[in-house]
Amino acid sequence: MPDAKQALFNDGMKKELFCLDGTIPVNYKGTTYNIPVCIWLLDTHPYNSPMCYVKPTSYMQIKVSRHVDQTGRVFLPYLHEWSPVRCIKSQKIMI
Repeated sequence: MPDAKQALFNDGMKKELFCLDGTIPVNYKGTTYNIPVCIWLLDTHPYNSPMCYVKPTSYMQIKVSRHVDQTGRVFLPYLHEWSPVRCIKSQKIMI
């Protein structure tokens, strides 16, 4: 269930948005790690893609890659090529 939380943007702006917190299992070298993530739904959703972040615990650190920046922001083709039509169609299928 999404929670309404205060989001802080890079420009210092704050906005109350829905946030989905959870973990995603990732297999790495034969071990499964549950990576904590936060998915922010913008007030313009589904017309704009969600903002996804890796939220490391105190004993984790972010490994910067082409898919994750130093702030934990996730960059994936699915998000970059976001289509509100595709999103709405998939939501209709789930219903």
